Amino acid sequence: MPLSHISKLGGDLKLGFWQMSESSEALLKISSLHAYELNDFAAINHEKHKKQWLSTRLLAQEMCGENAQIYYDDYRKPHCFGFGGISISHSGDYALLATHKNNPIGVDIELISEKIIRIKDKFISSEEEELFKHFGNEKLFMFYHLVWSFKEAAFKLYGKKGLIFKKHIILKELQTDKMNTINGVLIINNEEVEITGNFLFIGGYVICTCQYK
Repeated sequence: MPLSHISKLGGDLKLGFWQMSESSEALLKISSLHAYELNDFAAINHEKHKKQWLSTRLLAQEMCGENAQIYYDDYRKPHCFGFGGISISHSGDYALLATHKNNPIGVDIELISEKIIRIKDKFISSEEEELFKHFGNEKLFMFYHLVWSFKEAAFKLYGKKGLIFKKHIILKELQTDKMNTINGVLIINNEEVEITGNFLFIGGYVICTCQYK
């Protein structure tokens, strides 16, 4: 079974990785889906999307209990009965599920790629450029991935429309300590809401979690 591992990141925050190495048919056979989930799955046509969807449900069964039910609100933000927050992400060969027993959570996984250079001006603010202007090219390359992943996680944490990455999600501080902490703000209705998260680089990917402070 391609469940890679489940990590506890402190407190009630957990992170689960599923390597999508099996076919959707094989994943379906080991899934225990509810009736409404079977209907949702039947509407998915693309093989990759089927694998992502099933891997997420399998992670939920491992992390939230075999009867775990994922549902979506009007903004398409995922929730799970009995948990304060869950968040889902996919990239490359991996599906990722973050859970928190009590609080909202956002998570993102990104495959490290040269394309980040082409899109950096769409999400890096002038404030963030100034903060890391002393970085060399190699560090900047990794930093761009980190900022993108953090903003994706923050967007999922907020869970509603209307956020522009470059304008409304701003990284303020990066601490490469034991927990690799990243701090920033969401700018909502001209007010700053503090957010914090953790990050890691592993196997050609960057992963970020995000919570309200």
